[in-house]
Amino acid sequence: LEPSGMVQEARVDSLEADRIHLILSDLERAGILYTLTVTDIWNLTLDKAILSGIGDAVSFALPATDLSGAGVAPMPFVPDRDGALTFRGLPPGTTVAVLSLAGERIWEERTESGGEIDWTGWNEHGQVAAAGVYVYIIRKDDQVKRGKLVLIR
Repeated sequence: LEPSGMVQEARVDSLEADRIHLILSDLERAGILYTLTVTDIWNLTLDKAILSGIGDAVSFALPATDLSGAGVAPMPFVPDRDGALTFRGLPPGTTVAVLSLAGERIWEERTESGGEIDWTGWNEHGQVAAAGVYVYIIRKDDQVKRGKLVLIR
């Protein structure tokens, strides 16, 4: 971990083995970029910025490699209450599309880094999407995950 000497405790999550939790020992150094390099297991470098006053712990997680853990929440989606509908557990290079029941594309976005994509309930033309039932499609290469979502205004 860089910078060195900053971690009081490091542990692998007991439920999600692709997640590492660090308890930081010196909050005066907050606001800097921490770089965790794990070799022989993941062979990846994970970066995380810690902001002052946020807390004394940080978690690093590997990006997903397939759509098996992809999901969407909250359901039903109420933009005024929830702010955004979040598609989670996405591998890098994943595209998420929201379609009307007639198959008309309402919104689409791609993530290059993986993780999450938020939809705020607006269409591609900058207009508020109408309340109703929609279809979502999550696509990564030849993998596809489909489902329905409910938008309440």
